[in-house]
Formats: sequence, structure tokens, C-alpha cells
Amino acid sequence: MADVKVKGFKGASVRLRLKLGRAIKKSKFEEQLIEAVRKEIRDNGVTPELSNDTIFSRLQLETSNNTHPKYSASKSNLTFSGELIDSLVAKFLVRKLAFTIKANKKSHALYKNARGERKGTRVTNAQILAFQKDLGRDIEQIFSRVKFKAKVSGLLKQAIINNL
Repeated sequence: MADVKVKGFKGASVRLRLKLGRAIKKSKFEEQLIEAVRKEIRDNGVTPELSNDTIFSRLQLETSNNTHPKYSASKSNLTFSGELIDSLVAKFLVRKLAFTIKANKKSHALYKNARGERKGTRVTNAQILAFQKDLGRDIEQIFSRVKFKAKVSGLLKQAIINNL
């Protein structure tokens, strides 16, 4: 989960912040933001890089499972089938002038092993994202990238201009 606060409005009055927050909420900012987040993760990945054992496991699994077009066995972009990244949702919090990005609580499909059997324990997308965060692959790290910050700033600016 990523929690991001919109900066630059600390000195603004409460009425102004609420008006800005409502304008952003009224726009299509949440949908545009989540699409930008998905594209950034799939195209540029997250760190740290995958270990050789993980790459080998992914190569084994890809023979029996459908993979996402942006999938690469050696790239750490949290994409195998695409289900985890597609489960991400954004929510803008008007009073806090902030937004959160998290995975839904739906159960992630099991992958087939080399024999084509689905074995293992079902886990939710949120649990997988939390596990990835424990490994250091937190989606929040994309918000420190200069180009991505500029893109999010542009989306916010458009939302405010179009809805005030």
C-alpha cells in the first residue's frame, strides 16, 4: 500500500483545501492515477532485482501459465499474470488532500506447476503486495522517481483546472 500526501497546501485555509480536494475527487484523477501507476510499474519495475532462484522459478512457471504481455522472467515489475497490478485501486482522501493505492482483497488465482496442477494456499492480492513490500519491492518507491512525480503533478493540475 502507498500513502501519498499532496504537498504545497499547508498554509492554505481549510475551505480552500476542501474545495481543491473536492475538485480533484470530482475529476477522473483516481482512474488516471491508477493507470499511470500500473504503467510505471510494468514498464520500469521496482527494486531490488530478482534473484537467480526466482528467475528460474518464473521460467518454470511460465511454461504452464498464461503470462501478461509486459512479463519478463528477469524483470522485477510485479507482473506475471498481471492480476496483482490490475487489482490496484486508488482512493483520494478529500479532507487529508492525500491518496492511497492498495490492492483489493480478492483472492489471487493459483499458478499451475510444471505438471499443470494448481497447488498451494490461496492468498489475497493485498497479502501478496504486503509480502513484496517485506522483500523491499514496495510500490511506494515509484513516487520518488522524478519523471513519475511530474506525471502525477500534471494529473493533479489538470484535475484542479478542469473542476474548479
